[in-house]
Amino acid sequence: MYLDLLEDFEKIAFSRLAFKMIAFTGIDEHEEKLYYAALAEMGIGEPDLDEEVDIHVECEAFRSEDSRRIAMVELMLLALADGDLGEDEQSLLDEIIGAFGFDSATLEQAWTWVYGWYQTFRTGKDFIKFGVLTAHA
Repeated sequence: MYLDLLEDFEKIAFSRLAFKMIAFTGIDEHEEKLYYAALAEMGIGEPDLDEEVDIHVECEAFRSEDSRRIAMVELMLLALADGDLGEDEQSLLDEIIGAFGFDSATLEQAWTWVYGWYQTFRTGKDFIKFGVLTAHA
C-alpha cells in the first residue's frame, strides 16, 4: 500500500525482512502472493539472500519515522496474510518492532489500524465472492 513511498535502499531492506517473515514458519500461498505483490509495488526483484538476513542491520536502513512505520504496518499485514498470526511470527515481528524502537502506544495504534484494514479487506472479498457483506470475527 505504502511501499512505493520508501527510498530504494529501504525497499531492498524491506524485501529482505519480508522474505524472512514469510520463510520463518514456512511459506504460505497467501503470504507468498502478498510478498510478490509488495515486490511489484516497489518495482524491485527478489532480494539477494546469499547471506543470512540480520534484522538489526536491515532495520537500520529505515532512517525516518515514516519509513519505519510503513515497514512495520506492511510487515504486520504480511504476517496476517494467511489469516493467522502464529507465535513464531509474533516473535519475529516483536524483534523487528523492537529494532525499530517503537513504544507500546505506537504499536497499539498500528495493530488497531492493521486489524481494521484486514477486516475491511476480508469483508470486501466476501462481497465480491458471495455478494454479501459480512463481519469476520
